[in-house]
Amino acid sequence: MRDIEPVGHSRLPNYLKNKTGTITRYWGVHHFYDTQPPGEEAPLQPIYNVRFSSGALWGADAESNSDVYVDMWEGYLAPTA
Repeated sequence: MRDIEPVGHSRLPNYLKNKTGTITRYWGVHHFYDTQPPGEEAPLQPIYNVRFSSGALWGADAESNSDVYVDMWEGYLAPTA
């Protein structure tokens, strides 16, 4: 996940920044309204469902054997090495 600080509204939860997840599903291409003022046509961007282990998000405080699934725009994602 990228560590971005967009100007204005973003649908990227802060607790996911710089965390590694696994893409589990592709939802297709949809209008990305995070960057557009109301009334303007938004650009298209793919959306993916991404799985994060709760341990990767919250460390020792996490519930064991649990995952968090989040639908995310492609622009929020970064490739892993």
